[in-house]
Amino acid sequence: MGGQEEDDEEQALLLPTEEQQGEPKQVTPLRRALLKARRPLAAGAAIAPLLVVACVLARGLGGRVPSGGGEGLLVASPSAAIGAFSSSSSLSSSASSSPPSSSSLAVSADKVKATSSGEDEDELLEKARASYSPAAAAAFASMAKTAYCGPLPGVFAAVAASCGRTPAGTAATSCEVANFTVVPGSVRMVVADDSDVRNAVFGIVAKTALNPDAKSKPPPVKPGCVVVFRGTVDNYANSLRDHQTGTVGGLTNCTSCGVHQGYKAAYDKVGAQLRATLDSLLCSPEVPDNNVYVVGHGSGAALATLAAWELKQAGYNVAGGYLFASPRVGNATMAKAMYKTFTEEGVNLYDIVFGRDSTPFWPEVGFKSVGHQVYYPSLHKTNYTFCKVERDGGNGFCGVGAVSRQLLTSKDRCISPLAPNGTFCDFTGFASKCYGGRSSAATPLHLEDAIGGSSAAPTGRREVAAV
Repeated sequence: MGGQEEDDEEQALLLPTEEQQGEPKQVTPLRRALLKARRPLAAGAAIAPLLVVACVLARGLGGRVPSGGGEGLLVASPSAAIGAFSSSSSLSSSASSSPPSSSSLAVSADKVKATSSGEDEDELLEKARASYSPAAAAAFASMAKTAYCGPLPGVFAAVAASCGRTPAGTAATSCEVANFTVVPGSVRMVVADDSDVRNAVFGIVAKTALNPDAKSKPPPVKPGCVVVFRGTVDNYANSLRDHQTGTVGGLTNCTSCGVHQGYKAAYDKVGAQLRATLDSLLCSPEVPDNNVYVVGHGSGAALATLAAWELKQAGYNVAGGYLFASPRVGNATMAKAMYKTFTEEGVNLYDIVFGRDSTPFWPEVGFKSVGHQVYYPSLHKTNYTFCKVERDGGNGFCGVGAVSRQLLTSKDRCISPLAPNGTFCDFTGFASKCYGGRSSAATPLHLEDAIGGSSAAPTGRREVAAV
């Protein structure tokens, strides 16, 4: 087909609405791909269905590829949340206004791409979907929020109270509901100074065991250890690492991988300490049933992603990851390496996203997200969508990827139906948790109370920080 004929066909694929509005005519990548697909076909009836699909998809997607929200720092800052949640407007507006209904459109776009992705990827997605446990995700979300206590006196008891065994006749903990528990006396901390800030990197490590009363087989969380990294809090070290968005090398056994400079530097502060702590809890590579789960919220999820890779390369049996509102951690080469190492082997890293959160698209240039996205459009725990991770990272036009860029907001990184009280960033009542060792459920709040109540962080909160 000659150049002029190609131009004519490309013009034929332009939307009537674009022409009517007087906008410049352009051919999006999606429309160009559909154009190439139709050329071998004979003219006639076979062309019509393809043109219908092209018009429907192009009209819905508008040629836009969602990217970063550009609303400042996109990782969680509990201190900043004090102001953000002091009135009902910030959370209620983003929680009540769900993203546009686009699930059918996302499925259609995914099916268009399925011809090149292969059935094996669809099978992996279905297995990941079957293995996902909302109860386990809620338990890990509770632990991720508890990690914001930092190295305060009550953190050990708080983890035990939130995930230990309860006496008969009392309410089950979130971990018991998910059919696992934290072994008493096994809670450890990994902590390091950074940039002259004490305790700048912080994480919790604990031994897990099956709940003796568990009924589900197999259980969603196998015996082993869980590693939980705290997300961003307000101090210089945290801000420094968040803003170091250049890529560096140094990822074990991946010489071409580019990694977020700040998060790599933060993880390196505690990497050796983390391995020693896991070994002390008998979760070393030499011990059977050494399953390791990595968990984090915000930039804590970024550190958990790096931990998954480095622990795997050191021989640890990384069994899965629950990553809440995670920013991007590395380039496409790293995303491909993560896909091959984890996704293809049936080890699921769940990238859990809420509403219109822009965090999954940050940093914007040169970075890719990893893991199957579990997308919650609202505060209903049972309402979620699974999105297949591409081999080179990202989830296409599924989940939050189907939300228009203009609607994305970094505020939604704090919200989750899985987190205690529906948010990772409201710390009402946390003094009793971080100092007194009370569980996440010890001071229950209705979501409306959490929104309108005091968000005062525990005394001394600014003296500790984590990335």
